Amino acid sequence: MRPWWYGEYIRKDGSRAVVNLNVAVEGKPPHGGGVAGKGDNVFERSRTRALATLEAMRQEETKARMTKAAALRQYRERTGGELDETPVSALMSALEKRTSVSRSAQWRQVQQFKLKSFVDWLEEQKVRFVLDITVQHVRAYMDTLYNPQRPTRTARTARKARTACALAMDLTLPEDAPNPFRHPTLRIAATREDREIHREPLSAQEVEKLLAAARETDREAHDWMVCALSTGLRRGDVCRLRWEDVDLKSKSLRIVTGKTGAELRLPILPGFAEVLARRRNSGNGDSPFVFPEAEQLAREGPGQLTHRVKKAFVAALAVEEGGGTGQHARVELVNVLDAVLAAVEGVKMGAAKRGRMERVLRLYAAGKTYDEIARETGLSQGCVSGLLTEAEEAAGKRFVRRLEKWGIGFTRVKRKVGMKAASRYDWHCFRTTFVTLAISAGMSADKLRALTSHTTVELVMRHYFKPKGTDFAEELKSAMPSVLTRTRGK
Repeated sequence: MRPWWYGEYIRKDGSRAVVNLNVAVEGKPPHGGGVAGKGDNVFERSRTRALATLEAMRQEETKARMTKAAALRQYRERTGGELDETPVSALMSALEKRTSVSRSAQWRQVQQFKLKSFVDWLEEQKVRFVLDITVQHVRAYMDTLYNPQRPTRTARTARKARTACALAMDLTLPEDAPNPFRHPTLRIAATREDREIHREPLSAQEVEKLLAAARETDREAHDWMVCALSTGLRRGDVCRLRWEDVDLKSKSLRIVTGKTGAELRLPILPGFAEVLARRRNSGNGDSPFVFPEAEQLAREGPGQLTHRVKKAFVAALAVEEGGGTGQHARVELVNVLDAVLAAVEGVKMGAAKRGRMERVLRLYAAGKTYDEIARETGLSQGCVSGLLTEAEEAAGKRFVRRLEKWGIGFTRVKRKVGMKAASRYDWHCFRTTFVTLAISAGMSADKLRALTSHTTVELVMRHYFKPKGTDFAEELKSAMPSVLTRTRGK
């Protein structure tokens, strides 16, 4: 007997839907193990809960049909014409209508992937038009993304997917038509995993080791890192820094940030001033950009920037922590590709997702990097990594990742919840280090907020001020009464 109760109802298009009611079958079933007849009291109570859930679904479906009819009537009354129903595929281009917000190409690519996942699911459910999407559809789709009892993604990831879909629906639905993604029962509560920050700030000693290692192995990346650590600027702002933004005489920068459009005036610290003077004298001043190679990589493949920075982290810090390249019990994908593809074929997933996963597996087995696969498939590098991880789970094997061959596995940490590993050492680590070291040295959080273009001090303190537990041990001991700090017996 199945562990969950299932029920069926008739959709508005006349088709029969059989759904998992997410109510566990409990107690002792009727004789023979079926559902016909009467089981014990516990079994019958679980049956009653399942029937109540099914009835609520049926009522919701009826209400959705009435809502659609009302929307059509309002449209006809307002325009005098018939509504040309919009196909669900239109959701894919909906965000292009939102021209008031400037977003990066990477942001748009990530949103497109979220919308494509939803559109593929709708097509598998044979939902053809945007107005046919009901709250019941949305709830079923969200259940595929997030199950609080057995989470494979964080609640925050599911909320981001819902936000992207809700915005696309807002831009696609006719005026006054209800947006099922805005239904109040679809809230996803925050969890502890949502608030977990994996990036670790560097100590002053670690900063010195990192820059010394980069100076020996990658002088270009060394200069990027000095800029980021001295200013707290984001990766894109470092890469697009122009000579016209630099005033060497007053030792200050004046820039407009790419993410928020905020205008910043930042001091140039002596170490960064040396980098700027050297680059100006070496002929790099012929380009309008301070770091022309970084600017070009940012346009062509930002992943290469991150890769070079991570290699410096490995060279400086991995030996000290024992490395950990993750090679144990891992296999080359090319040697087990057929077995992995067969395992993926046996896993329940949508046809579109299966196609993406198989394509990613073949490209990775052929020696392609994450960046190359992302450009060839239109997926983000994070999605490529996630699909490979899901394939590993399906096949019960661990592939040798190129990142781990290069030692970059050290810069990542496995999440408690989620398929993809989190970065602890990357470009954004420089920004976290900048804030943490400055506040630890006595600079006010309000001044840091202005220097980093954040909207609130609370945002700075929650996401960027990450001192280690031992950083303030001596200061804390001197501030506390002796009854809490003296050694017993003294």
